[in-house]
Amino acid sequence: MKTCVILAGGKSSRMGRDKTLLPFGGFATLTHYGAHKFGRIFERVFVSSKFEKFNPPLPLIKDADAEEISRSNLTEASNKEGAPKNSAQIFAQDTSNLSEPAFSPMLALYSILKNFPNESVFIVPADMPFVSEECVRELYKFSGEYDMVIAADESHTHSLCGFFSGDLADAAGELFAAGEHKIGLLRDRCHCKIVKFANADEFFNINYQADYEQALKEGKI
Repeated sequence: MKTCVILAGGKSSRMGRDKTLLPFGGFATLTHYGAHKFGRIFERVFVSSKFEKFNPPLPLIKDADAEEISRSNLTEASNKEGAPKNSAQIFAQDTSNLSEPAFSPMLALYSILKNFPNESVFIVPADMPFVSEECVRELYKFSGEYDMVIAADESHTHSLCGFFSGDLADAAGELFAAGEHKIGLLRDRCHCKIVKFANADEFFNINYQADYEQALKEGKI
């Protein structure tokens, strides 16, 4: 499997601090843990974020500028951003002045997928570190047949955990430009498969301080 991208550009409003920077599993941050874990499965791992904030640095795909994305300039913005590098790029930026749409998952998908035409990319949130290799490989089985292959359990569909075709970039950009931020709308516009898993624990999501403490206490890593 070729490319994994870890989502680390969220607002962390429920945590009250940037959860992607929390120490985890003997690594500097939750995101470093994910990069190490998925680096054993994929040829290359990138991090999607607003700017470089990790020490040690991680290979970065910077989110596109939300103000630049509109129906009339998607192509121009895409050309301006360019493809990701294998080494970390440095972007000094403060998120406190960013508008709410800048944290849109649809913007993150557009920013990632436009770099990988004709490739299916595995995307996973940094705050979902327990996704198993078995889960990834089961999802991958269908990635050649579908534009989007995402995980689900008995209770939830995990719309940002799965394989996404780079060819969905334009659709994601158009939805974002139209003010639409729900990934379900992108699912409706493509050939999507939802794969259900019995073990909901591997999709445990660290949203609150109590979640973080529980994960550390139970040794889920």
